[in-house]
Amino acid sequence: MAAAAAVALVLTGCGLGGDPLADPPAPEGAMPTEPVRIGWVGAEQELLAEAYAGALRGDGAEVTVEQFDSRAETMEALAGGEVDVVAEYSAEALLFFDAGNPAVGNSAEEVAALAEFLGEDVRVGTAADSGSRVIFAIPPAITEQYDLTSLADAGEYLGGKTLAGPVDLAEAPYGHPGLTGVYGLDVDFEAVTDADEAVAGLNAGDFGVIALRSTDPRVEVLVLLDDPQEMAPNNAIVPLIRAELAEGPVAATVAEVQAALDEEALLDLTADPDTPAPEVAAAWLEARDLN
Repeated sequence: MAAAAAVALVLTGCGLGGDPLADPPAPEGAMPTEPVRIGWVGAEQELLAEAYAGALRGDGAEVTVEQFDSRAETMEALAGGEVDVVAEYSAEALLFFDAGNPAVGNSAEEVAALAEFLGEDVRVGTAADSGSRVIFAIPPAITEQYDLTSLADAGEYLGGKTLAGPVDLAEAPYGHPGLTGVYGLDVDFEAVTDADEAVAGLNAGDFGVIALRSTDPRVEVLVLLDDPQEMAPNNAIVPLIRAELAEGPVAATVAEVQAALDEEALLDLTADPDTPAPEVAAAWLEARDLN
C-alpha cells in the first residue's frame, strides 16, 4: 500500500513538472530503455519466450526471461506489471478465466473473449496460425495388455492410478477435473513439470498416464489416447503484452515471430528437447532471418 502510494505521488509530481533528472520517454518507434521481461511456464512456452527474446535483442532491446510455476502466477505478474510478455494458448488461457466460455473452439472468438478478462493493462497480441494442445499418453505395452486406445475406455486400466502433468492440470477442465468428470476416471494427480521426468515415471510404472503437449517429440515413443469428447481444446498461440508496449516496436517484433509460427515451424521449434532453449530458439530465428 505504501509503495503504491509512493508511486502515485511520483506520478503526480511528474504531472506538475516532473523530475528534471528522470529519463525521457522513449521516442516513438524505439525500443524501451528498460529491459523487456518475458515469462514462461512450460517447456514449449520457454522456447517461444526465447524466440521472442532473441528477435527483440536483434532489434535492439534488452530482455530478461523468467520462469513461473503456473499460469496463475504469470497472469498475476502481467496484471501487476512484473512481466511484460507471455506466450499463451488461446483456449486454455480463456478457460483459466471462465471454465465454460462458449467461445472455446473458435480461435478468433477465443482471442476476443480473452481480451475481456485481461483488464486495461494487458493486451492480446497477434495470434499465430498454429498452437498445441494437451494430450494424454501411456506406454505401448499397456495398449496391448488392455486393448486401450481412448480415454473413454480407460477406466479399467487407470482406476486408482495417477495422472502426471503440469501444475495447471490440477484444476483445468481439460486436466484432472476433466478426466474425472467428463470420462469418469478414478485417477489421482501429481504435478510434474519436467517432461523427461514424467516419461521416466510413466515407464517405471509410477504414473498411469501423463499429459504432454501435442508438439512434444517424446510422444513418438508413447501411445496417445483418443479424446472423443474433445475435452482438451485446440489452441492458437497468442502473446499477452503489457498495454504500454502493445502498440510499439516490442509488439511489432513479437508479431513477426508470431507470423512465422505455422504448424511446421512450431514443430521445428519443439523438435529438440535435449538442447537448451536459447540455442534452439537462436537457430530457429536465424533460419527465418528473424535474429
